[in-house]
Amino acid sequence: MKMLPDDVVQIFAVLVNRCDCDRDHGPALIRYLLENKNGEYRFQGNLGFGGKLYFNNDKCYVSCYSNDESPKRLEIIRVVNEEISKILCLK
Repeated sequence: MKMLPDDVVQIFAVLVNRCDCDRDHGPALIRYLLENKNGEYRFQGNLGFGGKLYFNNDKCYVSCYSNDESPKRLEIIRVVNEEISKILCLK
């Protein structure tokens, strides 16, 4: 999935606001998403050490390690993935 700069900035804002992603990840995450079509980026935040953004040819989503799952984290993941989906569907 090749993302547009506006998409990437909006997705990063969601990660900061919903997942407590450190703003210091911004430049690296934005550059990584713009330069790669597939991959994953570990941002951690309130999803724990396994908090990652996954992206490939047809989807983009966040998740965490299964042993880090909790009702609160699963709800954050659900909301964030919904917001990411809306960002990418607005094209």
